[in-house]
Amino acid sequence: MVALPFEGKRFIGWYQGDEPISTDARYEFTVTKEVSITAVFE
Repeated sequence: MVALPFEGKRFIGWYQGDEPISTDARYEFTVTKEVSITAVFE
């Protein structure tokens, strides 16, 4: 996945629930179960 912020925003990180899992805009993983991952911007 790749996070691309709108103008004036910056990418904070990828989160699974309340837990940060990466601060890199590009995040790769292998899906082994249902999961919800959120890109957070400010």
